Amino acid sequence: MHIHARKQPHTTTFKHPQTYTNNKDRELIFHSHDMRHFSKGKRRKRQATYSLWVFSSLIWCSTFPLLPDVGLYLTLVHTCTQQIEDPPKNCSVEFERIIDDFIFICFFAGNDFLPHMPTLEIHEGAIDLLMNVYKKEFNKLGGYLVDMSRIGEEHAAFLKLSRVEKFILAVGAYEEKIFKKRSETRERYLRRLIRDNEDAKREEVNAACYSDLDDENTSDCTLLIKKAPDSKTLSVLVNNVSATHAEIEQNTKDLKNELKRCIREKCDLFKSGDFLIDKIKLGTPGFKERYFKAKFSVEGPTDIECKRKEIVQKYTEGLVWVLQYYFSSVASWTWFYPFHYGPFASDLKGMGQVRVKFEKGVPFLPLDQLLSVLPPASSHALPKAYSQLMLDEQSRIFDFYPQDFEVDTEGKRFMWQGICILSWIDDKRLVAETRELKNELSENEAIRNSVKADSLLVRSASKLAEKFGSLSLDTNLPCKLETRMSSDGIGGILSLCDEFVEKPCLDISDNKKEDSVLCVYYELPAGSNHIPGLLSDVKLPEKFVPENHSKIFVDNL
Repeated sequence: MHIHARKQPHTTTFKHPQTYTNNKDRELIFHSHDMRHFSKGKRRKRQATYSLWVFSSLIWCSTFPLLPDVGLYLTLVHTCTQQIEDPPKNCSVEFERIIDDFIFICFFAGNDFLPHMPTLEIHEGAIDLLMNVYKKEFNKLGGYLVDMSRIGEEHAAFLKLSRVEKFILAVGAYEEKIFKKRSETRERYLRRLIRDNEDAKREEVNAACYSDLDDENTSDCTLLIKKAPDSKTLSVLVNNVSATHAEIEQNTKDLKNELKRCIREKCDLFKSGDFLIDKIKLGTPGFKERYFKAKFSVEGPTDIECKRKEIVQKYTEGLVWVLQYYFSSVASWTWFYPFHYGPFASDLKGMGQVRVKFEKGVPFLPLDQLLSVLPPASSHALPKAYSQLMLDEQSRIFDFYPQDFEVDTEGKRFMWQGICILSWIDDKRLVAETRELKNELSENEAIRNSVKADSLLVRSASKLAEKFGSLSLDTNLPCKLETRMSSDGIGGILSLCDEFVEKPCLDISDNKKEDSVLCVYYELPAGSNHIPGLLSDVKLPEKFVPENHSKIFVDNL
């Protein structure tokens, strides 16, 4: 299947980092150049990138998009902790360590930086399977998968790859059952769809037999009624001007659900008849050979094994990169997974022997970053000179931005599950082109495209504001900020801004009273190993499941 590249890019709204404490980025630190916290984005799939302080929301929301309460996720992990009855010798069961492992194993069910693994689907219970295998195999694994106390050591010592290999191969042992059940579910649904279509055709024939008996106006009215939205959806707004607020809210909710259903049906390849014939037939004899031939263009035992080892190397590197990105910092600005498809869980043999070493590299400048992730339809977001690199057929990187490209939906039910087959961005070619355009940028555009100092903004009533008084306009010497100066635990180096700072886009006022905001340059203190965990003085709330939890869950479906 091919699609015309006219869609706008996916966007993500970032929230202020008010509450999450397991991260070195602290409250009230705003970065004038956020790109230093973003992946270089050499893959041109239009995916959102996430800064470090949204790590908690990303993990929980992407893993359990239907559950509204983070406390419930922690309860699930805590239950897992209690069910590990036979830990290895010299290994105590620690809740915080299991949280680290839980976050890591969820990467196998999907993340923004590695392609989907065909073995695991969240809607098929992948998270349950991962947790059950983890509990069952914990003793055989020999301990935890992740050790964040070793995050600063070389060669990814913080990830026990030999244990990860044992774990994922244990998951792979369920592949045959998973693929068989998936195939049966698919066939059963298609048969039911065919049956429903046949019933609908019979009803149309029966309706046509009686159509001549009806008055023409009545017939037209009937057609309108059949095509109209659910009457309950519009009845309050149309027929009852004095409807109560509660009725309007219910009416709006019904309309929202109806729109959601319509959009879902429109993207349903089964119902539209646009689905591709499943040539891979996962779970049937020879499916791996067919998969490698179709997705990696290799066949024959020797070539397949060679490609498998290459995939294992790159996928393992990806797991290490993602884990380090979420827990610590960017391991490399230039690394990317060089395939459109992921491996089978059962094919990850040899992970324990993989040696991981990254080249740090440097991040793209902001405009280069946008050029590497935006589609041509969003060229208006770039300066004119840069946009022409996308639109002008004479551009030397015009091939990076195809108007038409393949979307592989084989074996998929919904269009949004398809894989965009786009070529990789060659960073050297891209940077070579943009380097020649720097002089064509306006002064404002050049400033936006530069790396600037981080800024710290605080209210004048804050404890931190008292420290600003020691900064001198005459000497402009930096001032050391001790952690104990602030209840927020912020430490670092402060210096006066040498330029006017405009009002930030974030509304940091509580609208209760007028308050001025002070701004200084801020330099992070020397880095140190950060081990995720609860703060020493944290007060844990009482554990309970809300009485209306079932209703909340259903409402979010």
